[in-house]
Amino acid sequence: MQRTTFADVIASQQAAFAAGTLQSKPKKSKTKDLVAQMEVLQLEDAAAAPAPAPAAAAFMEVKEKEKDKMLRIFQGDTHYTAIHLKDGAILEVKGPRARGGYESVDAWVASIPGATLADVQVSDNKPKEPKEKEKKEKKRKHEDKKCNVPSRTAKFQSSRWMKHVYEMMVESGLVLTDEIVDAFNDLMDYLVSKNDKMTTTTPPKFNRYIYGIKLEKLQHSIRGIYVNFEHTVGLAERTEICDRIVDLYAVLFALIKDTVVPFMDGKNMYITAKKESERERANLLKSHEVMEKELHNHALRIEGYRNILARTQKIIEKHEATMQKFSAFRE
Repeated sequence: MQRTTFADVIASQQAAFAAGTLQSKPKKSKTKDLVAQMEVLQLEDAAAAPAPAPAAAAFMEVKEKEKDKMLRIFQGDTHYTAIHLKDGAILEVKGPRARGGYESVDAWVASIPGATLADVQVSDNKPKEPKEKEKKEKKRKHEDKKCNVPSRTAKFQSSRWMKHVYEMMVESGLVLTDEIVDAFNDLMDYLVSKNDKMTTTTPPKFNRYIYGIKLEKLQHSIRGIYVNFEHTVGLAERTEICDRIVDLYAVLFALIKDTVVPFMDGKNMYITAKKESERERANLLKSHEVMEKELHNHALRIEGYRNILARTQKIIEKHEATMQKFSAFRE
């Protein structure tokens, strides 16, 4: 049966208006009214339509029935799959032909050319339970702990020194183990807790590799880092803070010294030798320029002396020639 459309609804309303059975002319803008009337017409069409075929009805109701067994028949490259329902009916769901329902297994097998009951393969149609994953020891990717490294502009000025320590650890190629990270973060946490009482700074560039790693505890301070206390902090509290810093740092230093200290010493020796070499080279060039200038001046003076000697020699020769010419007038 032809499906009712919006155009059919509008045409029927216009005809009713022309016949006088409809009081007002329908407007196309009243979409909701048209949809409602169209639904009524579609219901009437559905009532007049023939009932669906048994096979189609069986297929539509399969979701409401409990599936029991899955039946399969293989014929070369072609296979048929059907569901055996609890009420004994058969619903073919896969194969080279359209889906359909059958009253029994015999009827389904008889509908397949050349098939017999011996060809039917039966399997449970229950949903497969997810297989339990075999417990295998897999190497979990180790999520490296991270050091709480302060930035150069960190608001916790008491912990800035630790940025230098971390940079030396990384630059030396030290492998950051969990123990190192824990020791680093423990010291960081303590420094942050004392942010209102002290400040630390990173060493300047000129002594980057000889400062900030090897510490020495003094009476009220620590040699090896730039640390300044607020004026409100008394000597006793300074001593307590310094002792605690040294104790926490000793744990970290014991873990990093074998790698960081030799690297810093070597780096400092290299930089020192490089600076001395550059300084001596600059002195050599300067001395060479001075010597070249002096040699040039000496050459000019020597040339002047030679000219004076030559000129004097010519005067002497001139006088001797005169003396020889007038030798008769000797005394």
